Amino acid sequence: MNELAILNDKLDALLKLYASQKGEIAKLKEQLNDAHQLQTQLKQQLQEAEQNMLAMNLNKHLLNQEEKEKMRGQLDQVMREIDKILVSLHD
Repeated sequence: MNELAILNDKLDALLKLYASQKGEIAKLKEQLNDAHQLQTQLKQQLQEAEQNMLAMNLNKHLLNQEEKEKMRGQLDQVMREIDKILVSLHD
C-alpha cells in the first residue's frame, strides 16, 4: 500500500506540473500573438514612413525643378536685356 501512495503522490505532482506547464504555454502563446501583432504594426508604420519619405523627396525634387525653371526664365530675361543693350550699342 505504501508503494501505491508513493505512486499516487508522484502522479499528483506530475498532474500539478502538467497544469502549470499548460498555463505557461498559454501565456507564451499569448505573448507570441502580441509580438506578432506588434511586428505587423511596426511593419505598417515602416511602410508608411517610407512612403512619406519618398513623397517628401519627390516634393523636394519637384521644387528643385520649379526653381531651376524659374532661374532659367530669369537668365533668359537677363540675356534678352543684354542683347538689347548690345544692339543699342551697335546702333
